[in-house]
Amino acid sequence: MIQPGDIIIDRYRVLEDLKGQFSKTFEVEDMFKNDHKVMKVLIESSNPKLKHLFQREFAALTRLEHPGIPKGEEYGYFIFRCPHTQEILRGFVMEKIDGQDLGKWLEDNQRIANTAQAIEWLEQLITILSYVHGQKYLHRDIKPRNIMLKDDGKLVLIDFGIVKELIEPIDPLAPATIIGTPGYNSREQQQGLRTIDYRADFFSLARTFLHLLTGTYPGSDEYPNFPQDTSGKLLWQDKAPGISQEFKDLIDRLMEPNREHRPQNTQKILRLIDRIKHGPREFRPLFVFSSVAFNFVFLTLLARGVRLEEIPGLQVFFVVIICVISGFLVVPWIKYYLL
Repeated sequence: MIQPGDIIIDRYRVLEDLKGQFSKTFEVEDMFKNDHKVMKVLIESSNPKLKHLFQREFAALTRLEHPGIPKGEEYGYFIFRCPHTQEILRGFVMEKIDGQDLGKWLEDNQRIANTAQAIEWLEQLITILSYVHGQKYLHRDIKPRNIMLKDDGKLVLIDFGIVKELIEPIDPLAPATIIGTPGYNSREQQQGLRTIDYRADFFSLARTFLHLLTGTYPGSDEYPNFPQDTSGKLLWQDKAPGISQEFKDLIDRLMEPNREHRPQNTQKILRLIDRIKHGPREFRPLFVFSSVAFNFVFLTLLARGVRLEEIPGLQVFFVVIICVISGFLVVPWIKYYLL
């Protein structure tokens, strides 16, 4: 494998070995542009499945255009010979994100201590996922180590090593494969289901927040670090003081064991976050004023002995007004409890 000091394809000087399992990640200096980037190198390049995942990650990073996702370098995929072993390796280069991952942040800060920060981070990450999902991709491996916190407070979702494009055909004969990281991956991922969807990412993001809010790794299903109820839900909320009950309930909803009970899309989650931030929408002053005015007119007519049926169309007018005002008074509460 390559080492710090190596120069790859006469352009990238290897500076630091960062991490990796099936692929290794290095910080490199682009000697043409005089800046720093990240290079990933596939270790087991003879494995066709890993090769396919590696190529798919690069394709996704070059296609996705969002400040919360590292950008793949155009024409940055290459095949080269290892300077030490003469092994043929595959690599690609992408944008370097300056900051620290949230796994390291947890080591330094223990946990998120207030609801405002929790809401801000969740909103940022759901917005990133909204873009990723809109481009028909699933990340499939969200966890603290795969989220970078930049110096300006913005979050970046990294490591698209097992990203899946939803438009890819499903091979019914392919063996089931367990993907993701234990403790964060959803039940359907653990079961190797081929039909996972966006809700698997919601589960992983919620488990990530459980870790961030409590400072405790969730643990695998076999060895959980929290007690469970009969449905398999982790009982963790008492370990997150300083966080609002509404926010903790939202996290529980995102990581429901049954995916049918999770929110269906990022737009619904963003509405729920907005409701936690601002509470149920207050009645608009215009409609409060209209209601008072309507009642004043109605009572005045009654006091003068006017009967509604004596004036053509007046009954219909009052019924419409009542329905409109009632709708604006009642619908926000219905939406609050049903969404």
